[in-house]
Amino acid sequence: MEIIKHIVAAAMAFFAQFQLLLPGADLSPKELGIPTAKTYTEQQRLSSSVWDMEICDGVLYIGAGDYSANTGPTPIWAYDTEEETWSVSAVVEDEAVCRFCKTEDALIAPGIDSSGNSWEYGNYHTLSDNQWTSFQKLPGAVHNFDVILYGGRYFFALGTADGEISPVLTSVDGLTDFQPVSFYNDEKSLLDGSCSYTRVYDFFSVGGSLYCLLCCYTEETSATPMICRYEDGAFRYVNDIDLDVKYWKQIPVMGKATLGPVQYFTTGILYKTTDFSDITPVEMPDGGTVTDLYTYDLGQRELLYALSNVKNADGSYTATVYLVEESITAVASHTATAPALSLVRYGMCFYLGLGGDKKLPDTGKVVRLSVFDRLLGR
Repeated sequence: MEIIKHIVAAAMAFFAQFQLLLPGADLSPKELGIPTAKTYTEQQRLSSSVWDMEICDGVLYIGAGDYSANTGPTPIWAYDTEEETWSVSAVVEDEAVCRFCKTEDALIAPGIDSSGNSWEYGNYHTLSDNQWTSFQKLPGAVHNFDVILYGGRYFFALGTADGEISPVLTSVDGLTDFQPVSFYNDEKSLLDGSCSYTRVYDFFSVGGSLYCLLCCYTEETSATPMICRYEDGAFRYVNDIDLDVKYWKQIPVMGKATLGPVQYFTTGILYKTTDFSDITPVEMPDGGTVTDLYTYDLGQRELLYALSNVKNADGSYTATVYLVEESITAVASHTATAPALSLVRYGMCFYLGLGGDKKLPDTGKVVRLSVFDRLLGR
């Protein structure tokens, strides 16, 4: 192990000396500040939480805000990893940006709750050539929780105010015209008016099939989450799903990733499945709360990382990045006053976004760590 440490240390010194032409070449741990500090008041500190992050062309985008407290419009902050500077890349007419959805040809921020605009149409925001463009085109969408590209079509996961309105829209011609998707249990419609409103929080694409997480709410009872599979142009009931939501990050499923034939997702507890007929919890080595998942493409294979948090006796949180394979291995960690909610890897660096509690000073902070962090004994 000592030999490996020396080899890695020498390589890092070489990289630093010649400013290696790899993204994220500076491998030293660094706190990158709280970009939203001037956006929200002290009372709105929860809105500074970094709910999600994504990186495109060397620019890190962060999602913040609070759609329960209605703190929009919401700036999408951007960190240039080469220049090491923050800037506001866009301000969108939504109360929060809780998720970025990366498809084969676009980065999309679903409009989770329109701020100021009519609820007649819901929003989504797309990134192209480092510029964000907003669209208000989703009929009946009070909320837009998720977006996926499947079978050449875009699907949008919505929250509606009417139990007879479909919570999924699909676009057959790019992102122009949208059609509702029906829901059935056998031959009976699940949108028969027995629910006051419906929400589809998530899409999952695994084993060549498209699934969604559907919740139908009534005024008297909370919803029982259901898994539905897309077949013959409609979503069809598969089974109820009993999820233990250990941590609430504005949406029940905080992170998800498909690795080969396996779908991973986290509600604070990490789960895995191949077809949702059997869902297995995955035990983390630290027993912590898993707040995000991230896949990193090495070319010939993909790596899956899980971000887990443990609260320490002094009230601080230790966030650990784990490599999830047949065994689960810690590769980097960071301790702060707030848990880490979001994770990306870019080149030789991890970026962690902190938040989740308005009382914690580190809420909203972004931290950069080396992928060699644990190997070097940090």
